[in-house]
Amino acid sequence: MSIRSFKLYPFTCTNPLPAFSVSGRIKRDPHMLIITYTLSGSLDLIKIPVPADKPSRKNRLWEQTCFELFVKAKGSDSYREFN
Repeated sequence: MSIRSFKLYPFTCTNPLPAFSVSGRIKRDPHMLIITYTLSGSLDLIKIPVPADKPSRKNRLWEQTCFELFVKAKGSDSYREFN
């Protein structure tokens, strides 16, 4: 089993962002990948949408509240995206 920690950084923008940070851990065993995100800081300034009754695919998630993780096998050009 392998565990790695990471920290996400927001894209630069012209509007000031609330003081917050996003970190996480990726835990991998032979048959499973577990991704845990931790959002901390001034959470009362961040609009977090209510979970959907029926989750569905959406495009351009990066424009809203979204945690993205891209996973690529070593030596491969293709990748998987987890939101």
